[in-house]
Amino acid sequence: VPLVVSFLGFDLNVLPKRTPANYYERVFERADALCVSSQFMKRQILALGAPEDRVRILPLGLPVKRFDYQPRKAREEGGIRLVSAARLTEVKGLEWGMRGVALARDAGVDVTWHILGDGPLRQELEALRDELGLADRVVFHGFVKMEEVRAQMARSDVSLFPGVAAPDGAEEALGGAVLEAQACGMPVIASDVGGIPEAFVPGESGVLVPQRDAEAIAEAILR
Repeated sequence: VPLVVSFLGFDLNVLPKRTPANYYERVFERADALCVSSQFMKRQILALGAPEDRVRILPLGLPVKRFDYQPRKAREEGGIRLVSAARLTEVKGLEWGMRGVALARDAGVDVTWHILGDGPLRQELEALRDELGLADRVVFHGFVKMEEVRAQMARSDVSLFPGVAAPDGAEEALGGAVLEAQACGMPVIASDVGGIPEAFVPGESGVLVPQRDAEAIAEAILR
């Protein structure tokens, strides 16, 4: 029976830093196919010694019929509404998104940001929000069900994904939330990190920004 092994982000970005150098040696020797979701992840697995002839890229599939596509237009009034669905962890880069929103506000943009999700950095991020004077601009909704995620997406203009490469090695393998935003008809602002650049067409379905660059995020919001 053929042995097919699928690798996710944690498997290739974080786990190798916590395990011996030969951790995947037997898997690489015996597997008939080693599947990853992006060119970025292919580079990661090859760096660990995987045989290139058995590595296969299988991008994330998306059940587009579950998402209501609606083209977005500039609002005549009411400003711009950003939305993010993300766990509140360092790899999501929400700190930099918040600093970018603050700069956009200072530049005169009427902008609000709705963050869907929870995680260990919530108190820290809420404190930063208040420090930046964004209490009326950034809303933390906590964990919500997928139905509410879709409802929030339907009411929003742009999705913001300010991800970063975390110190523990974590990076986005492709960015499922980026795909979901586009399936709803939203342009995205996303960091040039991990496999995210492969998930959309910069300049066409969104804007790619350097990671940890609040000014670039603010400029993208203005654009």
